[in-house]
Amino acid sequence: MVNEKNLLQTDKIMITPDIYIKIPTVREILENEILYYNITYAFTATPFQCMVQLDDIGIDYTTIDEWQLFIENFLSYSHSITELNKTILMIKHQMEKITDKKILSKKEQELNQYKQLLDNFNISLNYIFDNLQIEGFQLCYDKESNEEVLLNCTTGVRIDKKTYLIIAEFIRKINLYKHVKYKPANENAKKYLIEKERRKLKRNKNHNEPYLEKMIISLVNTSEFPYNYKDCMDLSIYQFNQSLKQIQHKIDFDNTMIGVYAGTISVKDMENKDSLSWINMEQN
Repeated sequence: MVNEKNLLQTDKIMITPDIYIKIPTVREILENEILYYNITYAFTATPFQCMVQLDDIGIDYTTIDEWQLFIENFLSYSHSITELNKTILMIKHQMEKITDKKILSKKEQELNQYKQLLDNFNISLNYIFDNLQIEGFQLCYDKESNEEVLLNCTTGVRIDKKTYLIIAEFIRKINLYKHVKYKPANENAKKYLIEKERRKLKRNKNHNEPYLEKMIISLVNTSEFPYNYKDCMDLSIYQFNQSLKQIQHKIDFDNTMIGVYAGTISVKDMENKDSLSWINMEQN
């Protein structure tokens, strides 16, 4: 059951009566951009995209599917929130017994750090799932469907494989993520791909820089983009991304037309004729 509202006109999508995917604004994502993209990536990643991380823990990425990977990542965030709540409660109990002001002050700082971390998780997760309680989910077995499901025993919310596939589809669509799937031809090809990706991750280890901020600066200073910095903040991330796609397509169209008029591009020899129209008809 999916609410098929036009994504340009809504701020959330109903996947089931209990699960809504939120379409956050640019302003909301900028509050903690890196965490937002880390979580959305984790919830949509394919085993191929996580081949190195899986290899590091002894899992062959070709032996698990996307649903199994989602289960691991989703439960990881659920358990992290549980552990943060336990830690905060433990520190509070410790503080009740402390009389030394200096030690108490240090404990307060420690408590505030954990509270901030928990707030960041909850805020970012609420910008993905609209008010879904992530804490408390467990992996269960449904005898009727004969499959594994994620179930929150406190709220009764359930996520099965079919629901996950819809969730992942819309998160990708909102954030312009590609659905990357690839199976290596043989064992040697698989080892080569893993080592190649491992080298790439090492090169980019210290380059976890804000992506959205750079895109905003680039677009605001592009003539085709009609928004200034202030107005841009109120766009949904879907509206922002679709504007980016259209501007990229329009620039491609302009360059193609220059080539056609100059005689350096032959229309009849073009395999992909999408760039012959300035309107981007590509499926989002």
